[in-house]
Amino acid sequence: MSKLLKPNDAIKAVYEDKFQLFLQNIGVYENVISGTEKCKFCSQPISLDNIVSVFPESGTIKFVCDNPECIRKMNNYFNEKQ
Repeated sequence: MSKLLKPNDAIKAVYEDKFQLFLQNIGVYENVISGTEKCKFCSQPISLDNIVSVFPESGTIKFVCDNPECIRKMNNYFNEKQ
């Protein structure tokens, strides 16, 4: 079951035309382009074409790919953290 947003919940997003700049600003663009960043849940290489989510965790940047199973795991992961 999906978590319902509360009035004070924030959804953070980056427009597609600013996404490359966002990745550059957080210092991961070159790693994404070179394929060295991996999905948190399946360890597949992350590319500009398959990034679904970017989030901080324990001082590092984590990525989630577009695999439906990874998206499901991400949703469960964030729901469990709340």
